[in-house]
Amino acid sequence: MASLLPAAVHLLTSLRRLFTGSSAVTGRSPYGVLLPHTHHRLLTEDDIGGRDLLVIGDVHGCYDELSELLSQQNISETSNKACIVFVGDLINKGPKNAQVVKLARRLRAYSVRGNHDEVCLLEWEKTQRNNGQLSEKFSWMNQLTKEDIQWLYDLPYTINVPSRNFIVVHAGLLPGRSLEDQDPKDMITMRNITEDKSGPGYVTIKGNSGVCWASKWGGPSHVYFGHDARRLLQQHRYATGLDTGCVYGGHLTAIYPLSGKLVSVTAHSVHKPT
Repeated sequence: MASLLPAAVHLLTSLRRLFTGSSAVTGRSPYGVLLPHTHHRLLTEDDIGGRDLLVIGDVHGCYDELSELLSQQNISETSNKACIVFVGDLINKGPKNAQVVKLARRLRAYSVRGNHDEVCLLEWEKTQRNNGQLSEKFSWMNQLTKEDIQWLYDLPYTINVPSRNFIVVHAGLLPGRSLEDQDPKDMITMRNITEDKSGPGYVTIKGNSGVCWASKWGGPSHVYFGHDARRLLQQHRYATGLDTGCVYGGHLTAIYPLSGKLVSVTAHSVHKPT
């Protein structure tokens, strides 16, 4: 990737301010990167175009496993068979992160932001501000074009498909709150919740305390999410967790929301020891 100079970054920021308003640009995400143009993306039937919908769990740069899963389902860049939605954490930790981004774009797939997507964007921003070099851990980002980077920036925190009655988010949603009232930090990092001592409802809680937020999610929209590889596949009444730890040697799992059919492939190796 031809490095974007600070002037180019400034131009990008100016353009974002023009189209989104200064507050959207000056606001920063939980990891300190620029907020997306749209926090909550609406996916319509026109976007779906009569295709099957396939929601895919955390890829984490496991390009070979993703390619195998798509091949298993007879999905290719040219077939236009399925409308693909990722639950975020497309990148980081795995062996072929740049290839995953480029494949997702060629597939014209949709995705929400995950915490690891933001970690990578933060590293890229630091490098651009300091006109420096990416560390070895993130050197794969040099393979990305500025269009790839912008695509990552544009990933929303949720994708809502009202015609199919489901929502995709990376980590979770706080029960009892509308999408507009959800905290971006919760949406990319939460796992457990506990009752709010100051009033009705719930608050997030770190560690192993509390209960899984998905067990308290009461619908009516079904939520598909990732982020929680320790619990592996989760199947609650109104929420399904799809992170089955591919990067840790587990599986890459996906679901067809209309039928509820689950599909998966086994990790080719342990890419990141737990």
